[in-house]
Amino acid sequence: MIGKIRGKLLVGAVAVVIALGLLGLAAGCGAPAPTEKIELVYASYLDPLMAISKNSVNYLKELEKISDGLVTVKQYAYMSSMFGASDLIPACGKGLADVVVSAPLYTPALTPYAAVTEMPYCTEMLGADAWAKAKLYEEFEPYRKQYEDNNVKILIFIPSSPSSAGVRGVVNSLVECKGLTMRAYGTIGECLQAAGITPVALSVSDVYTGMERGTIEGWAGLPLGGLEGTGLLDVTKTLIDPGFGMYGSCSLAMNMDVYKKLPAKVKDWIEDMRKGYVLEMAKFSTESEFATMKIVKEKGIKVVASTPEQKRAFKQLVNPETTIHAKYIKQLEGKGLQGQKCFDTFMKYVKEWEPKSPYKSPY
Repeated sequence: MIGKIRGKLLVGAVAVVIALGLLGLAAGCGAPAPTEKIELVYASYLDPLMAISKNSVNYLKELEKISDGLVTVKQYAYMSSMFGASDLIPACGKGLADVVVSAPLYTPALTPYAAVTEMPYCTEMLGADAWAKAKLYEEFEPYRKQYEDNNVKILIFIPSSPSSAGVRGVVNSLVECKGLTMRAYGTIGECLQAAGITPVALSVSDVYTGMERGTIEGWAGLPLGGLEGTGLLDVTKTLIDPGFGMYGSCSLAMNMDVYKKLPAKVKDWIEDMRKGYVLEMAKFSTESEFATMKIVKEKGIKVVASTPEQKRAFKQLVNPETTIHAKYIKQLEGKGLQGQKCFDTFMKYVKEWEPKSPYKSPY
């Protein structure tokens, strides 16, 4: 009798083991759900009060929510306190920072296609360039590959408000700045040079010191939104809308190895939001512009709202289509890269999204 009971118990135990094993196999059919928390280190070369920085934080807070707290940002580093602007993409790729805000124009050798998607006089409609870059990233393989080759994944391209300009003195137009020395880099510097202005390449974090000491007489190429965070409104007497449009906008990039560890639903959210979150960011940047303009007026800074005629006159001096645009397309083509195709595709996407832009100029 006892033997029969033991036999039944043994058979039952075996059945339980087999059932548990089958359950384990069934659970193992998909990728195991990660349970270890992922803590991120964020690095940027910008001031935390700038609209680009605030948009980045808003995005990362949403990412934390969608991950149900599995992903968190444990450290935010600003103003090149961890890495300079030109070091952010390499540092992120090496895992020295997990998420970075970077402008690809600071790394032309690593991100060559930026040359034709970061130029002035492409659009003044906030958000259009960011959405167009997101489309390029998803559909134009060479554009995406320049980031993947550096072991980074672009989370989102951050909409930036149109480039503004400022001067230590009082002027009535950008043309009147002829002979001045102004902070500018890349193709914005080429725009100024065409009008007889001397461009000086300075990091954003060094512009205030240059203006305060008088080593430069003005600056150009910075977005209006959140400009008070740079301190420049304390050393600027004239603020100008130059008509350059979007230029040198930033992206939020993540180390590829970290990205691969994210839960599937977080990855899906990132892929959806690369285009889907642009409008939300564009609205925030527009609101930031109007908030900054209120401070500008309170400080008594002269505002030059360039007329369409003034913008056209300055643009004629630059002649971007046959100078800047053609030059950088040719440079890429000379390296065996698809410069013309990239630019034409980018501009097609820009025009697609412009009607959706919430932007209204605060000037």
